[in-house]
Amino acid sequence: MLCFAASLGAESTPRGYQSRACGFDLDRDGIRGESEDCRVCNGTTSDPDGDGVDEDLIYVDCQKGRDDAACGTPDAPCQTIGHAWTQRADGPADGAEDIVCFRGVCREDDLRPSVAGLAGDYTVAKTGSQARDWRYPDNPTMLVGWDHDADGSYPPHDPDDLAVLTGVTRAIRLNAHNDHVEIAHFTARDFGSATDVIDSGFLRLGPSEGVLEHVYVHDLELIDINRARVTELGTSSSISVFNIFSARTRPKWIAVENVLVDNNGDWFVRGEAIADAIETGPYRFQHITRRLRGCNADDCGKSAAATSFRIWGYVTGIEILDSIWDAQVAAWQPWAEGPPMGARFVSAGPCSRDWTIRNNHVLDHKVALDVYGHSPGYCEDEHAREVTDVVFDANEVINHHEPWRYGDVMVNLFRGGDSPGETIGDVILTDNLFVSTVGWEGGVWIRHGHQSQPLTGTITLIGNIFRGAINRSGHGVIMLGGEDYPYRPRNLVIENNRFEEAEGREFVEMP
Repeated sequence: MLCFAASLGAESTPRGYQSRACGFDLDRDGIRGESEDCRVCNGTTSDPDGDGVDEDLIYVDCQKGRDDAACGTPDAPCQTIGHAWTQRADGPADGAEDIVCFRGVCREDDLRPSVAGLAGDYTVAKTGSQARDWRYPDNPTMLVGWDHDADGSYPPHDPDDLAVLTGVTRAIRLNAHNDHVEIAHFTARDFGSATDVIDSGFLRLGPSEGVLEHVYVHDLELIDINRARVTELGTSSSISVFNIFSARTRPKWIAVENVLVDNNGDWFVRGEAIADAIETGPYRFQHITRRLRGCNADDCGKSAAATSFRIWGYVTGIEILDSIWDAQVAAWQPWAEGPPMGARFVSAGPCSRDWTIRNNHVLDHKVALDVYGHSPGYCEDEHAREVTDVVFDANEVINHHEPWRYGDVMVNLFRGGDSPGETIGDVILTDNLFVSTVGWEGGVWIRHGHQSQPLTGTITLIGNIFRGAINRSGHGVIMLGGEDYPYRPRNLVIENNRFEEAEGREFVEMP
């Protein structure tokens, strides 16, 4: 059934990064930025969270400090974060978390804290776009920009305080022993922009064996990360702002909130969880503003591609919420013919499940959502499970770049295998606005299937608006089929969508 009375769902909260004076919740009441939350790293308060235990506060001044066995006070700070977080931090055994407060411009690479925070977490109930209640670290080890003037306003928001981390390859790595970590309120610059090292960016999780729980990253400005990376083969999987190729590490409860990522090249998040039935996740990315560095073939070659998310494996619970993703038109030139080498927004890969992608503004990404049920060599055979429970809701997806001749589809559901689980389950598209001002090949292409068994999942399209002319003969706004599978999806719910400028080809069943 096709109807034409769609109404786009209202935004639940403002989108994107908001520079704010203080994003801490030290009293653990779920409200950030209260006066009692903004006393950490101010040079005077010894018990900033008010729990009756003085924290181990270690101060760093990268221009005026000195690394020795006694450094770390505001009057005698250390010189490097690495020394403070590995040599002066003593771990949670004394009942106090280690908090590193830094100022100045710090040139350091691949920081690896030797300590964890105290065990324990607190729960904040879900609101707005969020899909689940969230568990944050209660007494984490922290890396924080120093509020040197002690006014409760932190860098990068406060122009009176400077806290910049810069380097060559990757800023920070957390391994399995680094549980309960909070990273907040500073600027990171240039990592990955002048190197051929393929593992470059801001944060990597893993690869040591064990669980990595409760990491909270917020109120950062990440500038020129992996800017203009050029390799012989184009993009590399590990050239990513957040690298979650975690190997034997099991990241759980990882939150990245209120972060600006500007002039960024290559991937934003890429990774997998090994397919051995041990779950990783959930992950939350909320209130992100990501602006890519526009570049063409002469400058970047195939590295003009700049996808935001590609995750596969036994990962459950990925939330991408209330954010702005700006690919910039020049980021895809000059690839005029597919398959897509330009920016994609989300690729939900084999075995991943429980995606909530809600209330995002997605600008000039050639593909907004890929869901692929099978990929040879990845999470297949006896390890395979359906990619299912993918929710794409209340997003604005807008393209005004000249269309390619092939691969120009907003949502693409594709592939399937011959072993149980090598396919797509439930996918829900609701209350989204899809616009291409220069036309498109199609809005949603449902072309997945299976070689040996019927599909049980349901594809639901309700309340979406599709606006744009069809630019390829025989195609339509919603397309079913086009791949040769004995078993193809037949459980479809298509209701209350509105098609504009589609020239009468709203629904096409492909041969």
